[in-house]
Amino acid sequence: MDELARDAITHALSGNWEKAVEVNRLILEDDSQDVDALNRLAKAYSELGNTKKSKETLNKVLKIDPLNPIAQKAVAKGFVSSMSNVDPGTFLEEPGKTRLVELLNLGDKKVTSKLNVGNALKMVCHQHRVSVVTTEGKYVGIFPDDFAARTRDLIKGGNVYDCIVKTADPDKIAVFVKETGKGEKMKGVISFPMEKATNSDEQNQYLSE
Repeated sequence: MDELARDAITHALSGNWEKAVEVNRLILEDDSQDVDALNRLAKAYSELGNTKKSKETLNKVLKIDPLNPIAQKAVAKGFVSSMSNVDPGTFLEEPGKTRLVELLNLGDKKVTSKLNVGNALKMVCHQHRVSVVTTEGKYVGIFPDDFAARTRDLIKGGNVYDCIVKTADPDKIAVFVKETGKGEKMKGVISFPMEKATNSDEQNQYLSE
């Protein structure tokens, strides 16, 4: 690894994204086909909120190397294009009214691979579970048992919820569930009380995405 590449990585690790952009662009002046530098540049643009340039840069990577795993993963997770059309307020957390949930028993990858961050999904209550499907009714996954049990009771009580894709990866789908309506029977009932974390991983579950 040459000195400029090391500098680019150092700036990224320290969160100096403006400098990371500058150094990676210097590298690309000598070699416009350097996919490592392009991937780093795309990440830096994304961290700076420049979604358009991030998307353009990843597209360059995929033209050079269509199977590049870093670029593919970034696109699959909504790192680029899908995020550009999402209202920044979509994932605004409201204490007691919102919860981020990772789905279990994911469906066919032909379905999950087409999901993008911000896509609306539907929750379907069954006797012992709550499944999540696309607006066309295609199965995506199910809620964990404890969350499903609570959600079923809340919905039966008349509450209404939005369910939106927050993490879009064929092997990991997390949804943002938000209370948008309160049933008469549910007045005074908090949808999602603050949980006491038993360890740091649980505490960060809803903060790390």
